[in-house]
Amino acid sequence: MKNTVKCRYKYCKHESQDIPRDQAVSVGRAYYHADCLKESREKKEIVDLFLEKVNPNSPPQQLWRTVNDLVGKKGHDSEFILFGLKYYINHKIKLSYPGGLYYVVSNKEMANEYNKIKTLANKPTFDITDDDIRPTFEYKKPKRKTLDNLLG
Repeated sequence: MKNTVKCRYKYCKHESQDIPRDQAVSVGRAYYHADCLKESREKKEIVDLFLEKVNPNSPPQQLWRTVNDLVGKKGHDSEFILFGLKYYINHKIKLSYPGGLYYVVSNKEMANEYNKIKTLANKPTFDITDDDIRPTFEYKKPKRKTLDNLLG
């Protein structure tokens, strides 16, 4: 049995499409790099979300061409485009045709919001154990009061 498999993602950005079998992510009988599969699913989610929430009458071929151009040729992260589309939908910013996605990725306000969220997600977290929370108590035995201590 072969130790390597080929990534089935059409737009694989790795220098070699060969993946060690233990590092490959399998979907059915196809194998992918983990980041290639993530990008593929995000692109599909962009298209589905656009057709569902923005304009169901948009030609899917044009929409796919636009998304592939933004991710492949323009070098935008698919996660960034997906965030931008959701941002436009949530803020009720008008978007009606697939070419409008170019405006989504060039929106500075949306990009700033995305960068804020990404920096918050990348902040280090600290593990707090029960020993850190549990207070410690020391009991000090009071001095015994005697007549000599009281008189000084």
